[in-house]
Amino acid sequence: MPESAEEAGTGRGGGASPSAIRHGTRRGITVQNRRRMTSDCRVAGSYPLTFQQYARLERARQAAAHGATARTNLMESACDVTGPLSLESVRSAALAVARRHPALRLSFEDSVQVVAPCSAAEVPVADGTVALSPVEDARLALVISSDGADRHRLTAQLDHLAFDGTSIEIFWRDFWAFYASPPVSQQCACNPTFLAFADAAAARSAQPAPGLDAAVAELRAADSPLGFARFPVRLPLSEVGSRSAAAQVVDLGNTWWASYTAAARANGCTPFVAAAEAVLSAIGDLAPGSRPMMYTYLQNRRTPAEQEAIGWFAATVLLMAPEVIDLRSVRAMVGAALSHGDVATELLHRRCGGGRRPASLPSVSLALSQAPGSGTPLRVGELEIRRIAAESVGSWLPRGRLAVDVAATGQLTIAYEVERYDPAIIRTFADRIADGLLFAVDRC
Repeated sequence: MPESAEEAGTGRGGGASPSAIRHGTRRGITVQNRRRMTSDCRVAGSYPLTFQQYARLERARQAAAHGATARTNLMESACDVTGPLSLESVRSAALAVARRHPALRLSFEDSVQVVAPCSAAEVPVADGTVALSPVEDARLALVISSDGADRHRLTAQLDHLAFDGTSIEIFWRDFWAFYASPPVSQQCACNPTFLAFADAAAARSAQPAPGLDAAVAELRAADSPLGFARFPVRLPLSEVGSRSAAAQVVDLGNTWWASYTAAARANGCTPFVAAAEAVLSAIGDLAPGSRPMMYTYLQNRRTPAEQEAIGWFAATVLLMAPEVIDLRSVRAMVGAALSHGDVATELLHRRCGGGRRPASLPSVSLALSQAPGSGTPLRVGELEIRRIAAESVGSWLPRGRLAVDVAATGQLTIAYEVERYDPAIIRTFADRIADGLLFAVDRC
């Protein structure tokens, strides 16, 4: 393969694309970063997966299990480059980014392809440049199109189930940082302190996971606005054995998160930037790394016989921007999580192994109690989903009781008591509520 793009050929790469996101010049290289999607889900901003994205992910997994391929989640992000471009530097920079970010390795791994040149007038979406399926083995493909020796377009092809707008910007920023001649435009994608955190997280990732006491002690040490650089502790789920122990982690996480938010805003960026990788390192890999929130899954200690008779499960979600969360959004998203067809009909029916599916989805009754004298948009209150009558849904949905508590700190606790214990159901249910909440909130 030629060593540089100017030696590789003269396939044209200049075509119209959406408005530039970033542009800048350094050492003779000019970059304009553009992004477009080939599916109907939004990527702009730092939103988590929507219900529709979850549905597509589930369908993609089912299709992969049957040997089919899924191409519905392809996204492109392109940079127009002016100046000499080294193919070897492009390849090494992409691999370096893949190894740098633990939260993105699920999608990056070492499955990085650099394809150059392209002979078509426009950069194509070719089957040979991106993995078809499954989603869990998504690949990053970099396609280079050249128009002469000093005009190029780099198009990154990837799966948007693993990337949102912020992570795309992080990818391009670090890509050019690892390239031999980084443009200035890619240096402002997020808080520079994140680089220090990423280095600390990478250094700690190979060490044994600490116990709860060590995790709490390290959380207490992270008391400065930049203390999150020392925060990356990995706490396995098996060590979160009681509500009180996990509450220590959550309470300390709230304190740490407030410091992180203050530091991020002081540096001119929103709390969304690099939030998921930072927060999730505290608890472990309990959720996809691109999701800017913290999950703590608690399970009571019961015998197998007791768990078969009745189960209990709670999920605590630390939201990123509690000051802009409205309880009306909580009510709407809890109801949507219970009534959404892909969740209630497909997941619960399949997981519970119940009988026939109901003709209509069950209605959800919500009761809201406000704290007296509270005038802020986020109020201390309680949402309760009343007991669902078994006769209304048949045997496909376990009878149970669910309560949602929202605290002024942005901590949302979901407790679900069911007759048949299945943590996968509740975990998925909690995911949809949290995703729906964040999707409904405007960025800071």
